[in-house]
Amino acid sequence: MPSPCSRCRDNGRRCLVHLASRRCSECIDRNVKCDLVVTQPEWNRLDRDKERLQRQLEKA
Repeated sequence: MPSPCSRCRDNGRRCLVHLASRRCSECIDRNVKCDLVVTQPEWNRLDRDKERLQRQLEKA
């Protein structure tokens, strides 16, 4: 799991990455710069998790 951005960390908020923008939802909602850093292997894992969850939804 990626480390939280500094804004979420400092404010004790949950830092949830938005896959389309590659920023966290807290920073998007507040329209501020996000310093979240996600490595390529982390993005790959997130993409795999997203695909797995979409398949599960289709089966439900």
